Parts: sequence; structure tokens; C-alpha cells
Amino acid sequence: MPLTQLNDDDYRPSAWRGIKFWMADEEGHPVLCRVSHEALRDHAGRVHLDADDDKVFEVYRELIEQVASDVYDAGTRVDDAGCVLVTSEALERVCRSA
Repeated sequence: MPLTQLNDDDYRPSAWRGIKFWMADEEGHPVLCRVSHEALRDHAGRVHLDADDDKVFEVYRELIEQVASDVYDAGTRVDDAGCVLVTSEALERVCRSA
């Protein structure tokens, strides 16, 4: 089932892990997600956005959350900390199909 945004302002940049953000499953349970720095930088390059990772996340948050929800539904990518992981490849696939 799709994830939904848990809290609009609750995301945490990490110096080496990317940006972590919370979403909720259909029962309202929190699900921790993460988009890597690589994914953010690659996406910024694809869309010609010259911005830091925080800004890329803010501008493309809905897209990133949709990808996280798709990943969660597919059960395919979870990082070593148990976070749903949004990768550069996943963002690129969504952009190509749009």
C-alpha cells in the first residue's frame, strides 16, 4: 500500500547518508525513508538545477516521496539501517517514464 507524507517539515540531512524523511503506511505507522546524496545530485544534474541537496529535496519532495512509496510497495530497496532507500536509478526511471 502507498506511503503518505507523515510530517511536512520533518526531514534530516545527514553529512554522509543523504536526507532522511518520515512517511506513514496505510495504518499510520511511521516509515523511515532516505534519499542518497548521489540520487539528489544526479537528479539535479538531469533537471539542470544548480542547488544544494536540501534545496533539491525541497523542490522535488513530492517526486522523491512517490518513488519512496513505490519502493516500499515493491519491497525492493532497504538500506542497512532499515530505511526505504530512494536511489539515483529509481529517480531516473521515474523521470524517463514521465
